[in-house]
Amino acid sequence: DVLSRVGRFEEAYTVIQAMPEKPTAKTWGALLGACRNYGEVELAEIAAKELWKVEPENPANYVLLGKIYMSVGRQEEAERLRMEMKERGVKVSPG
Repeated sequence: DVLSRVGRFEEAYTVIQAMPEKPTAKTWGALLGACRNYGEVELAEIAAKELWKVEPENPANYVLLGKIYMSVGRQEEAERLRMEMKERGVKVSPG
C-alpha cells in the first residue's frame, strides 16, 4: 500500500507477488486505488483481474477500472468493461 501510494507500482507488485500468504482483496484493492491516482493502467488491469477472482460480483472493482480507463482516454475499453459487467450480472447500486 505504501509503495503504491508513492508511485512505486512495480515494486509494490513485486512485494505482493512475493507474499507468503495469498494476497487479499484489500491488498489488490489498495494497488488498484493507487493506480487510479497515477493513471497506471497496466497494473490496474492486473489488480482488477485478481480482484474479480476473489470478489467477482463487487461492482466497485469494475467501476474503478472503468474510471482509470476514462481518465487516460480509453473510452472504448471503459464501454467494453460496462458490457462485461452486464454479461456477468454485476449491478451498481444507485447512490
